Amino acid sequence: MARQQHVSEWHVPKRWWRGVAGAMLLLGLLVTVSSTSSTSAIFAHNLDDARPGHVNPASGATASLPWPTLTITPLIESDLRQPVHLTNAGDGSGRLFVVEKAGRIRIIKDGTLLETPFLDINEQVGSEGECGMLSMAFPPGFATENVFYVYYTYDTSELGDLVQPALENEPNGGCDTVVAR
Repeated sequence: MARQQHVSEWHVPKRWWRGVAGAMLLLGLLVTVSSTSSTSAIFAHNLDDARPGHVNPASGATASLPWPTLTITPLIESDLRQPVHLTNAGDGSGRLFVVEKAGRIRIIKDGTLLETPFLDINEQVGSEGECGMLSMAFPPGFATENVFYVYYTYDTSELGDLVQPALENEPNGGCDTVVAR
């Protein structure tokens, strides 16, 4: 099967997105600090005051609830490799679909991981670093139309001559995004 090419009308470098993310984080911190009446109140908060059953003498309030007991039970014992997304198809089948970063979608049915992958495109997926198959979605009507969507990235450094002239390889093997139907 030929590798699907992705041609974008515009390309924004990763460095730009990292800068935007850093600016948003800084803005969020500044808003948090400025909305607090005292900056020392941010750092002087005693986490023990939030514990259920603890009496906070400053407020005079008492909490009589004990800490809840939390039990974690594995969904399945499996050989899943780097699962990144879990969803169902909404078709009433009760199946759970597990997306693995390397490019496989596995099915859990009745608590058992099926041997045969639902989809295996690991030859097309670049899974180094932050690249890989990251998600999938089922539109309404999947039960009758059998159409689903996959979100994955591929390593542009491996494309070689297949890259359209409008696209340039990013240094250090950048990723490009594909939404396949």
